Amino acid sequence: MSDRAWSIDGAGPYLVFSIEGLLLGGSGLALESRACAQVGYVFATDAWGCGYATEALASIVPLAFQIPSLTRLHAVCHIEHSASRHVLEKSGFILEGLLPRHATFPNSGSTELANVWSYARLREPIEELD
Repeated sequence: MSDRAWSIDGAGPYLVFSIEGLLLGGSGLALESRACAQVGYVFATDAWGCGYATEALASIVPLAFQIPSLTRLHAVCHIEHSASRHVLEKSGFILEGLLPRHATFPNSGSTELANVWSYARLREPIEELD
């Protein structure tokens, strides 16, 4: 499935493994239009705090911007997950705002829609708006 997504769309999911071959989680790129894509990551809790999310974004962002028409990447994170916010900010993403009851996080054990922070990163920085 992921090979097909990458060959058709030029984007898709990635699994992330440790050097020892242990599955740690996943990352990926989902094209929403020719100009916009969503990036994300999810890792097992015992892999948190080891730099894997930062490393995943450091790989995905340049790969995404190799798509000539792509100008905007965006990502969301749960409002209570400050470590994920830190990863996005370290990776050059800018906080856009709060999206109320926007996404579910099945790995949290809840099926309820949760509030999320919305972040974006542009290929080219925008000039200050007056």
